[in-house]
Amino acid sequence: MDTLFYLPDPELCACSEVQLQGQEAKHAARVLRKKVGDIIHLANGMGCKATGEISAISKQSVSITITEKEAKARPVIQKVLGFGVIKKRDRFEFAIEKAVELGATTICLFDAERSERTRINKDRIDAIVQSAFKQSGRWWMPEIVTKNSLSDVLLDFADHEVIMAHEKKEVSANDFNISKSALLLVGPEGGFSQNEVETVENAGGRIVSLGEHRLRAETAVMALLSQFLFTR
Repeated sequence: MDTLFYLPDPELCACSEVQLQGQEAKHAARVLRKKVGDIIHLANGMGCKATGEISAISKQSVSITITEKEAKARPVIQKVLGFGVIKKRDRFEFAIEKAVELGATTICLFDAERSERTRINKDRIDAIVQSAFKQSGRWWMPEIVTKNSLSDVLLDFADHEVIMAHEKKEVSANDFNISKSALLLVGPEGGFSQNEVETVENAGGRIVSLGEHRLRAETAVMALLSQFLFTR
């Protein structure tokens, strides 16, 4: 699979010449040892992908002449992952990486009542999202949103269908149909509190099961998002 480079230029699909700079330029020139005349693939995270030929390489930048470009509209049905922050950093970051690969259009991180860790390194999370975006070949970069509580999340996404994964819900295979943009909720270690469950139910949300076995939080993220892989 060809390496995809991230160039956050909203006008990418209107450009004939562009430049990679910073880490993306270093990765192309020093790590992959790209040369003048090589073909390179770009994405701006806003629905545009382009192919071009390297025309010049300097210490700070890689210049590219665009030869092909294509744009795709934002998905009609948005899949928002609402994820209660978990304590283990490696598992937390793994869950975010997989959420990007599985098509979450927005990742909303919040302090659940049972969250044991509240500090989030935004720069590190952004880097993980960018890497997963490129690796998975997506067209639109997921947005990262942070909130203080589940109530704040529900308020921000009040027009979305709400689906909360909960280990005490009776298993049913028919819980995963959606007809509009959805807010998909996964709790931290220990799951959601009874108060949070009631808050979602009072907001008209659905409580669903992810199977007979208890899952780690990061596994629950993958299990829930995988139910909607073919939702466009």
